[in-house]
Amino acid sequence: MRLKCLLIVAVFVFPLFYISTNTQVIQSKFAMNDDVERVVLPEYRQVSESYSIEYILHPAIEIISDQNFTDYGFNGEGTINDPFIIENYNITTSSSRAIIIESTTKYFVIRNCLLKAASSGIHIENIGFANGLIENNSCSFSNVVGIWGGNSHGVKIINNICFDNDRSAGIHLKECSNATIVGNICEKNSGGIILEGCLNSEVRENLAIQNGHASGIKLSYSNGTRVENNTCINNSVAGIQSHSSNDAIIEHNTVFNDNGYVGIAVTDSISAKVLNNTVTSNYKSMSFHRSPFTEVISNKLYVTGLDIRETYDEANYLLYTFEDNTVNDLILGYFKEPVNIKLTEPIYGQIFIVFGNDITIQNHNSEIGFIGITLRNCNDILMENLKIVNTPKVSVAWSIWIYDSEEIEINNVICKNRYGGINLHNTNYSTIKSTLCEGGSSSGIWLYSSNNNRLINNTCINNGLAGIRLLLSDYCEISYNHLEDNGSPEQVNLGLLLEVGSDFNTVHHNSFISKVVDGLPQAYDDSQNNTWYEIKTKQGNWWSNYEGSGSYLILGDSNSTDPYPLAEIPIYEEFNYNNFFYLFFLMVPLVVYVIIRPLKFLKNLLGR
Repeated sequence: MRLKCLLIVAVFVFPLFYISTNTQVIQSKFAMNDDVERVVLPEYRQVSESYSIEYILHPAIEIISDQNFTDYGFNGEGTINDPFIIENYNITTSSSRAIIIESTTKYFVIRNCLLKAASSGIHIENIGFANGLIENNSCSFSNVVGIWGGNSHGVKIINNICFDNDRSAGIHLKECSNATIVGNICEKNSGGIILEGCLNSEVRENLAIQNGHASGIKLSYSNGTRVENNTCINNSVAGIQSHSSNDAIIEHNTVFNDNGYVGIAVTDSISAKVLNNTVTSNYKSMSFHRSPFTEVISNKLYVTGLDIRETYDEANYLLYTFEDNTVNDLILGYFKEPVNIKLTEPIYGQIFIVFGNDITIQNHNSEIGFIGITLRNCNDILMENLKIVNTPKVSVAWSIWIYDSEEIEINNVICKNRYGGINLHNTNYSTIKSTLCEGGSSSGIWLYSSNNNRLINNTCINNGLAGIRLLLSDYCEISYNHLEDNGSPEQVNLGLLLEVGSDFNTVHHNSFISKVVDGLPQAYDDSQNNTWYEIKTKQGNWWSNYEGSGSYLILGDSNSTDPYPLAEIPIYEEFNYNNFFYLFFLMVPLVVYVIIRPLKFLKNLLGR
């Protein structure tokens, strides 16, 4: 009897205790992370009250025909109104499965059992439609999966605990359409709940917590499945993931990740609906890839925000619907084909503009967004007086990311403590001027495959890779920038990095500054035909470690030099058109006087 009690405590009570205490720790940890008001996670149900603790020790059960139900002597007749009952067993076995039911047509219920086996606690396969009900069981500490179902349509899995199953998931169903998975707790498994090829199923009111190698809830090829009112905490890959599951509905869920993974991820899922979810994540709150006609409505995103990418057809950006969503309680602005609009009020937590023209963005402040502003296929855009700071250093979390655009002007922008500041990707004939990019783990400004751009009077300080970085970017002007203490630990003073394929660029009147006095050059040039001085004035750049004689050597295979290093830090003086016109109008009378007076003198002379 004492052994039986110890087994109950170890297998059943401990997981419940751990879930309760660990959830409190997670809430406290995230609450201290920043000043954003966090959503309060719900109280989790205590399923132990419905469980019998009078377990009967039993060897593994194997049922591979209808006759086997009778052979074991289970109560019931195997009908819909009187199913066979398998209940109150403690099956701890070295066999592959604690309970296996295959190729049967009879109705059955598995409930109130403690199950641990080498491979899986419960394994069902090829059973009749809606014949199986699995409820109130603890399936824990198996090497593969807690509950497995294959080709068992209409199965119901309700109020089970699946804890610490290593290789697959707490619950894993394959080809089980019209399944119902309700009220289960899946913790510290490889994945939480996985559905593959399970059409028109229902996953609701489950708790998936700290599943370490896969998502809390994952749909794969499970069209028409509804995921509703679940809570997913600190799972790998994503809290909720929909892959190739058209018409899926993800609604009223709470997702909470501070472990560097996505909150809700939707990939290759056409016409999905993502509605009324609350998602807190320090990586990406929501991510959408190749899922046109998806509706994203009335969601609350915290800490980071939205990521959306269409790899194959950029026209798909126009096929999403985003309405009434917020990022850190500010509006998530998603604008499709806007023309001649002004976004001048600081009301947006995140801004996306696709196929826009003649847009002004001013006074935008994003303190904790994933990417503060994203432009795709835009032209004639003015962005000025922006501040995007204080985001955790998350992979690819740029302050501003611009794709496939032209004639973008960025003025007076502050980007601090992010992965990177400003990223131009295949963007041409644009200007970045008078910005501050500080403290990013990558580069302050990065140009990829972006030609004929001007980078003027920017300040890039303490960025991890380089102050300014160009890759496959030609005919750019880089002038009057302040580049200080940028670079990796191996190259701590890399102010400017010109990588392969960045040719015919002009670099002049920049200040390269490093606190480290090591004699190493502060720039790198691995391309061809770049000019490191202004041709008209024959003035180069100022280098804090220049010793005052001869040319300054630039690192890299191009063997470039700055032949005219400056003796003083250059000062940028912007031409003031207002002053020009003022002087012009002052000069007009003088010019007129100078021209007219000789004419009058000549006229008088000839008149005589």
